[in-house]
Amino acid sequence: MPRSRPAQDDIFSRAEILRRRHALSGRELREAADAATGDDLLQVLVAASMVIAHADGGLDLAERRKLVEAFTTSAALEGFSVSDLAAELAGHLRAYEHDPIGAEAAALAVLAAASLSPAEKAFIGATCAGVIVADGLVHPAELGALNRVQIALGLTDEVVS
Repeated sequence: MPRSRPAQDDIFSRAEILRRRHALSGRELREAADAATGDDLLQVLVAASMVIAHADGGLDLAERRKLVEAFTTSAALEGFSVSDLAAELAGHLRAYEHDPIGAEAAALAVLAAASLSPAEKAFIGATCAGVIVADGLVHPAELGALNRVQIALGLTDEVVS
């Protein structure tokens, strides 16, 4: 003999539960998408800065400080720790020590593949400009590297200025 269902288990209350679950799933998806965008931003920030820093020989202390300053002041990177930044930097430093030309090509490929908003791209461009002047010298090779970064990101001079 089939059991009767309680009144609260009717189709209308189940539909409301499903709507709430769907809304929760949508919120979780948006949060995951935001985290993915933040991860892309961290990778692009480090990759672009390393292209600039290694153009004149390597990442010096002033350039490193400029990168950390950009990292700590960016609201988009709030979910990351300085150790995340250090790990990303360490990977690039090893690559540049092993094969500078290949490391730059890989970094520029990361920039070209990233899907960032225009504001995020402008942030990356401004950070790169800050890294160039961080050590007090503007090396012509750094300006060439900035041009390569801008091309990879799809930036124009007007956006970065």
